[in-house]
Amino acid sequence: MTVLSLQVSSGSDDGTFDGSSCGTAGSTTVGKFLTTVFDALTRFLLVTIPQASVINSAVMEVFALTSGTNNLTLREVRGHADDNAPAFTGGDCYTGRTQTVAAVPWIGVWPASSVQLSPDLAAIVQEIIDRPGWVSGNAMVIFINNDEPGFVARFDNIESFDIAPALAAKLTIDYTAPALPVVVVADDQCEDLQEAVSQTLPDPSGFVKSPSGGHLWDL
Repeated sequence: MTVLSLQVSSGSDDGTFDGSSCGTAGSTTVGKFLTTVFDALTRFLLVTIPQASVINSAVMEVFALTSGTNNLTLREVRGHADDNAPAFTGGDCYTGRTQTVAAVPWIGVWPASSVQLSPDLAAIVQEIIDRPGWVSGNAMVIFINNDEPGFVARFDNIESFDIAPALAAKLTIDYTAPALPVVVVADDQCEDLQEAVSQTLPDPSGFVKSPSGGHLWDL
């Protein structure tokens, strides 16, 4: 298993969608104020997880700024169903993005000045890296959506990269990479294969004699 620790690394990679536009300056907001709904946006770069990996767990960490009787209690986390999620620009910041089928409720009051850990988001991350076009090192977007029904005034403010970079949203993913394949070839094909593979693999030391005859190439 491998643990990958990610954090929002730019002021343009976190923000708020207010129903009509996205703002990436200042703190990030999720919740509802009368008829205006706020959804939080986070984007993580260099997600170096190979396609076909198994996601064992994924936990998001945010730093909550607000508290009180109006605190939001119902949130829903989803990802952007995209191979390489783009930055939050123009109208493509939220409404133009297809969200993952996988969704995880994030329920509870967040006290002021507190670190909050999400439930396990493994299903969301798994759905994204299982996409045919996913490539290790691509970017991934996670949305924290308002899930409060009715006419309410409940919202949370989350620390952003712009205000306090060290407290910006984090995402920790525990995963198991797919096993590397082993190719078995006959002796009469050995030389041709070794020459072909050596053009792409710098170290030919993995080419060894098989106990059963032929050769093994441990990729």
